[in-house]
Formats: sequence, structure tokens, C-alpha cells
Amino acid sequence: MIEETKSNYKELYKNVLTTQLSMNINIDNVIKLTRKKFIKLLMSKGIQRNGANEIAKYVLNKKGKYIMFDLLMW
Repeated sequence: MIEETKSNYKELYKNVLTTQLSMNINIDNVIKLTRKKFIKLLMSKGIQRNGANEIAKYVLNKKGKYIMFDLLMW
């Protein structure tokens, strides 16, 4: 009885691990942001307004659009 329970827990644990590891990020179909929203999200991370504006200029010149993935870098 105890061995069956242990094997059930092991199987459940394996299932949980595989479902957590199967997450991926699709960078091509990400949500586009407006400049205002992009700056507000940067400011919510503790970046001052002037710094957020400079980052927004840099991202726009480099990539031509604002996306959520860019927020991960800052």
C-alpha cells in the first residue's frame, strides 16, 4: 500500500515537472505597447521618468516598436 502511494506521488511529481518546463516564449507574436504605457511600466520598476524616456528613445531607434519583451531587459 505504501509503495503504491510512493509511486503515485513520483508519477504526479514527474507530471508537474514536465508541465512547468514546457512553457516557452513566442517573441514574434508579443503584445505591442504604446510609448506612454511602455514608459509607465518602466517607471513602475523604479526607473525615473527621464531615464524611462531615454530608454524608450533607445528601444524605438533600435527596434522600431515597443514590446513587452523589451521590459525584461530593464
